[in-house]
Amino acid sequence: MNSNLRSLLGALQQRADLAVLKPLITPETAKAKDIVYGLLPLFWALSYGAPAEVLRALLDAYPAAAEEKHPQGWTPLHYAEKLDAEALKLLLARCPETASREVDNEGALPLHWVAEHDAPKEVVELLLEAYPEGLSKRDGRGRVPAQLAMEASLEVKQLLEAANPRAFRRMPAPEPIAVIVPGLPGNEYVGMLKDVEELPYIKDLLSQAKTLLGLDLVKVSSTSPINLEELPCQHALMYVSGVAAVQRLQKMEKCPAGNFQVLAGLSVGEYVALAIAGVFSFDDGLRLVLQRAKVLARSTDQATLWVTGLDEAKVLDLCRNAATGANEVCEISGYLHKSSFTVGGTRSAVEAFKSMAKDAKAFQLEYLQGWGAVHTKLSQSALDTFEVELQKILPRMSPARCQVVMNATGRLIDSSTDSEEVLRLLGQQLIMPVRWKDSMELLGKLKVEEIFECGAKKQLKGLMKRIDNDLWWRTGNVSWRRFMGMNPAVFMVGDR
Repeated sequence: MNSNLRSLLGALQQRADLAVLKPLITPETAKAKDIVYGLLPLFWALSYGAPAEVLRALLDAYPAAAEEKHPQGWTPLHYAEKLDAEALKLLLARCPETASREVDNEGALPLHWVAEHDAPKEVVELLLEAYPEGLSKRDGRGRVPAQLAMEASLEVKQLLEAANPRAFRRMPAPEPIAVIVPGLPGNEYVGMLKDVEELPYIKDLLSQAKTLLGLDLVKVSSTSPINLEELPCQHALMYVSGVAAVQRLQKMEKCPAGNFQVLAGLSVGEYVALAIAGVFSFDDGLRLVLQRAKVLARSTDQATLWVTGLDEAKVLDLCRNAATGANEVCEISGYLHKSSFTVGGTRSAVEAFKSMAKDAKAFQLEYLQGWGAVHTKLSQSALDTFEVELQKILPRMSPARCQVVMNATGRLIDSSTDSEEVLRLLGQQLIMPVRWKDSMELLGKLKVEEIFECGAKKQLKGLMKRIDNDLWWRTGNVSWRRFMGMNPAVFMVGDR
């Protein structure tokens, strides 16, 4: 490092005034980087909160510095919390497009940075004006700027709240309760609605379903098992019974307000979770479930197999070996627990997988009847059609009343999540594997005290045993049929 650059950096560190700095700032020193940190003088000046006149002198000597990045990925605007309004105005004039640039390894915009680091209100306002869309952008951990303003001044919090009120939406303190909803075949059965259709909260749901379906679900589920293998009927029954079971739970003394901490639903069950969270109405959820079933039913020569008893590495290896032809597809469509998966693809490839898995001593190999290859890339054409249906409900959607774990990511959405993002994740569920194991492990991290499976059987409780034994002990089952007329306390003790 030459002596002129060393002198310049020392003067910047001492926050010397422009009269001292000006003789040291030349085109050569302004574009040279120090040998320790690899930083331009501009970044030294930004680090020490230099005034506008100093930044201007450095940029005049080396204009390209405005487009440079710190080795950590920060742009000049990511130092905005250290600057006054005049210095920031200068940067915005010289490099306005960097207001929309993210830190390479963190996904944070300058707006995220100033929200988190207690910048002056005037600085936050300038960045909002420069890039208003930044309010809804999420960093690498899924957070919008408003969610990072924990240490910000009241003025900044009020500014961000006014600009993005849904990120500050206040809800009553939730009960430490998680609700999980099944949605794979095996929970519906012939006669499942017998003797309960007159219960008030069941009767109302069935009436709404009959209006939308044009079918009486009670009759459909009571006559022939063939009807249960038809996707629209199968999906509608899973959706209606899931909502009914959650309503049953809400009537219990344990959670009369239904103010749950978190919800999660497996496949079709995700629609139940979002409806209960208030993201869309029961009717809109049922419409989506039916349209989803219709677009998936158009797929032919596809299959999904439930396999248990093999680890992930072995299942992936068998998938690769099964999909040998140019048009063959075989991939994991659901991560249920460490040795339980669903595998979907072209029928011939899935059949080859089944044969090899049997030789590998898999415990369970069961086809999901009528399921096609949902949650795999083969459902891309179905997604293209289904996205049109998803967009129809966008104007009627609301922020989630509680947290919901999404299948496609195994991560949470909440009241700050944009409706467009919820729909995107709901669509991605069709072509991405269900991250159920990750979703349930997340419940453990959230430290929920009790978990209720809301469905006809105990499909998810059985999976929980293999995911987390402690969570399994805290998981009970709620059905619309069982324990009717009994004190809820009996359920709490007897159905563990």
